[in-house]
Amino acid sequence: VAQAAAYFLNHGSPHFAAAGGACICCMTESKTPRKRALEAEAVDHWSFLNSTSKARKPSPIRELLPLVGIPGMISLGGGLPNAELFPFEAVSLTIKTPGGGVSSQVALSANDLHAALQYSQTNGIPELVDLLKQLQVAELGPPYEAWDLAITPGSQEALNLAFDMLLEPGDAILVDEPCYSGVLANLAPRGVSLLGVAGDADGMKPSELRVALGNAKLRPKILYTVPNGANPTGATLSLERRRELYDIACEYNLLVLEDDPYYYVSYGTEKAPEKREDFTRQILPSLMSLDVQQRVLRFDSLSKTLSAGIRLGYVSGPAPLIQRINLHMQASLLHTSGISQMLVFKLLQAWGMDVFRKHLNDVSYFYCKRRDVMAAAADKHLKGKCRWKAPSGGMFLWIEVLGAADTSELIKERARGAKVLMLPGVSFSPNGAASPYVRASFSTATDDEIDTALFRFASLLQ
Repeated sequence: VAQAAAYFLNHGSPHFAAAGGACICCMTESKTPRKRALEAEAVDHWSFLNSTSKARKPSPIRELLPLVGIPGMISLGGGLPNAELFPFEAVSLTIKTPGGGVSSQVALSANDLHAALQYSQTNGIPELVDLLKQLQVAELGPPYEAWDLAITPGSQEALNLAFDMLLEPGDAILVDEPCYSGVLANLAPRGVSLLGVAGDADGMKPSELRVALGNAKLRPKILYTVPNGANPTGATLSLERRRELYDIACEYNLLVLEDDPYYYVSYGTEKAPEKREDFTRQILPSLMSLDVQQRVLRFDSLSKTLSAGIRLGYVSGPAPLIQRINLHMQASLLHTSGISQMLVFKLLQAWGMDVFRKHLNDVSYFYCKRRDVMAAAADKHLKGKCRWKAPSGGMFLWIEVLGAADTSELIKERARGAKVLMLPGVSFSPNGAASPYVRASFSTATDDEIDTALFRFASLLQ
């Protein structure tokens, strides 16, 4: 951690690119959203909380954990099991080197293993929390000091905790239309009104957001959006629209939930170069980096960059809201898996930030190449039958089937019969409206499989 901290202190720019990358925020000075001299006072976070969150109190047991490690402290207060009875004696890792170098061996020390196996602090193992905070400062540059971060079992659980904190039955929430199906599944049983806001390849349209706000029978207080490589559309919110959406959020006093699992899978519109070292990851400023009024909660994921099964994400934003999320976790999951946290910490510690940034660049390069394969196959098989635009981030191609009112039967019956799995557009409709769209993923299929799948799909459209 000390090594990483020293690195970040020596590289003071609040926005930097991955290895060889280019930060659009720093490249386009005339359009760069900087700290604003006006309207810099924090919003009233308490007013956004629901009654359940307002009633939460700290756990007296959880409050003791940070004190246990103080030298000389004798703890008779907690209910920690005796670690001598844990049957795990040693853990070692074989870690890849980005770019195909020699793998390295990393072993967890006795103290590391103890910290991983024992109950730990609710917001995360302190060493990993510190490292992720330093990453957020370096990548995003939050424009205020009173922010915090909590590690969660995946970013989807962080979203769930935020919804639990903010929403009451009968509330209204603004969402992308189409919208990530996992969020729709979470929101549907809550008895809230989903106000879909249309967008295009450049993300949510500010003009449509104003229309939705003007037409809302119940004034919404929350705006949910995916700014980079959105699922399902692959849309990336343009630099200008990021500024406009944030301005509207300030004007209408909205709390913004910035769900950004594809921030490190953002590659731009250009085709991938032949050589990986010639590739630069696209970096657009986070909504959190614009947030002078402390009204953005940001959700990050390690699923797309390190491991999906390890189930680690993190939420960052105004400290009062992160505190409320921590209080919820104290009363529910207690903390995120210590083993998962320690594995990630040891990986980042072994790599260092330069190597980690190279890995992030490699991840983005990989998906850029997959995007190119999918786009080429669509050009080959779907022209005249469908309409699409190649995404600049993420893992999905959003395909409009020309002449179709809805694709449910096409995808759920005929495509499956042809041994092609896709998702119909209705799966991403906030209000279940029929859709002529189809979502196709290019993350795991081989080049040949993508070509064959779109050939089979096209044959169904004769």
